[in-house]
Amino acid sequence: MNDPEALADEEDLPAADSRWFDLTPGAQLRIDKWLWHSRFHKSRALATAAVSGGHVQLNGERVKASRSLKVGDRVAVNRGGEMVEGNVTGLPLRRGPALLMAAAFAEDPLSRERREREAAFRKLHGGAMPHPDTKPDKRQRRQLQRLQWMDSDD
Repeated sequence: MNDPEALADEEDLPAADSRWFDLTPGAQLRIDKWLWHSRFHKSRALATAAVSGGHVQLNGERVKASRSLKVGDRVAVNRGGEMVEGNVTGLPLRRGPALLMAAAFAEDPLSRERREREAAFRKLHGGAMPHPDTKPDKRQRRQLQRLQWMDSDD
């Protein structure tokens, strides 16, 4: 069910269910609503903040929360340092069950592979990180941020 392309008959697609998805030709939906309906974010306010903060790209461009998207558009979402890229396959009418809403988005195989590789790397190297006895103060936090920023340029 998570891979709409694997289904042979279009009528079997969950995105073809008129109770949950807008099947009108040329239909559009605000990107913040789509992110919330598709369960990328827990609330519409968080979805709007993510779009406004530049964590969401539509067809390779940074957009505003009021921008409309349609089926076939390319979406890239940065969720806490994890980049998810793919195509819009459905426009949900409302927020629904996660398994059903997964049909609204088809993630690229390269994106999925990259996410899994990064998760494995984090799992492998996460235990090796030293844990301080106290929280870092303001100066130490800024030093850590500088180090992380320098590492991300590689």
